[in-house]
Amino acid sequence: MFLQRLNNLISEKGITRNKLLLDLQLGKKSFVNWEQRSTIPSGETLLKIANYFGVSVDYLLGRDKTFADLSKREQFLKVCYAVVE
Repeated sequence: MFLQRLNNLISEKGITRNKLLLDLQLGKKSFVNWEQRSTIPSGETLLKIANYFGVSVDYLLGRDKTFADLSKREQFLKVCYAVVE
């Protein structure tokens, strides 16, 4: 799930894997490790990736299926609070 979501985010942002790795100062073999060894990044790296794309770590891990974009989540919460007030 992690790699599928990450690849979708990379595609949506219109960047390359190499650009992501450079921007986040991650090792060149990161994708190889994640793909071939079926591993996921450390918590610190997951947080970097989530912040880079503006999504939650839960979204990256497949735990959050809705409101992938934090800005959309924030907009939703503002609407909810407006209704309550």
